[in-house]
This record gives sequence, C-alpha cells and structure tokens, in this order.
Amino acid sequence: MGLAWKGWRMLEVRNVSKQFSGSLAVDNVSFQAREGEVTGYLGPNGSGKSITIKIIAGLIEPTKGARRKIGMRGRPCEAGRLDADAL
Repeated sequence: MGLAWKGWRMLEVRNVSKQFSGSLAVDNVSFQAREGEVTGYLGPNGSGKSITIKIIAGLIEPTKGARRKIGMRGRPCEAGRLDADAL
C-alpha cells in the first residue's frame, strides 16, 4: 500500500460552516476520513475544532454544508450514530 492507495471513505465533511449570533465559529471546512488512514484535526484554541466534531456527531446542525457518515466498505451508518461499531 503506497501513498497512492486510497481506502473507502468513512466520513465526509463538505463546506461546513456554523454561525452563532452573527459570529462565525466554523468557516467552510471540508475533509474526508478514509479506512486505513489516520486523520488528524489540528488548530489553535478557538478555531472551531470542537464545534466541527459536534456537527459530525450530530449534536448540532451546521449553518451550511453537509456531513456524511459512510461506514466501512461503503456500508451506511445508523442515523445519528458515530462510533467504532458504526464505522
């Protein structure tokens, strides 16, 4: 498995933004997490990392954009569930 190998998409976040009372907490975030890869999500304090994770987990809805939990080998995950069994 070289650098060109790409596993199945397990999670996809596309153009996600979140605004609270006129303040933009997350601005146009996009990424994919794939099977067999380690995905890190880094940034300074206050950059919206926790808000993005809450959006992925379905705890809050994005102002715009979409998230999709796909699961292993393309099998869909249970709605609202994001854990090791679902992935």
